[in-house]
Amino acid sequence: MTYLDEAQVEIVTVDYFRELGYQYVHGPAIAPDLTDRLAALRDALLPKLLSGEIDLPEAEALVEGPGGAGGGRGWGRVGE
Repeated sequence: MTYLDEAQVEIVTVDYFRELGYQYVHGPAIAPDLTDRLAALRDALLPKLLSGEIDLPEAEALVEGPGGAGGGRGWGRVGE
């Protein structure tokens, strides 16, 4: 029996959509600002979560709001 891994499925899928006329764009190229915001959130929240300084509901409250990923009401407090 032959098995496919995720990389093989991705290659076949991308090739199929290219044949249909779609363009392939790497995720961070689509929304580079989101990638930067997510990295900033990770860097600010992960140490606080691991140390017990904040719990998961507090971290979630910091990133909720319009646009998600830190675009909401608590974004300015994350790095404090």
